[in-house]
Amino acid sequence: MNIYKVSRKDHIEYDQYYSFVCYAKDEEAAKEMLPEPTTMDKSDKRYECYVNNDWTTNLSDISVEYVGMCLDVEKEGVILASYKAG
Repeated sequence: MNIYKVSRKDHIEYDQYYSFVCYAKDEEAAKEMLPEPTTMDKSDKRYECYVNNDWTTNLSDISVEYVGMCLDVEKEGVILASYKAG
């Protein structure tokens, strides 16, 4: 599994995430992750509001940087997230 640092390139307000480190199979999978787990389905009307309050849904505002590889991990997920508390 690859390790990526995912960051926002747009303006970040208080009480929003600005980056996270994750395990993902590829760059696209990392870009589509959220810094905080949610059980909400993307088709749920509340999903976009939830995401836009803490993260961005605009994939062009997200940069992904390859950090390394971990052979012992088989499941994708967030390792660490950075949050701008206000």
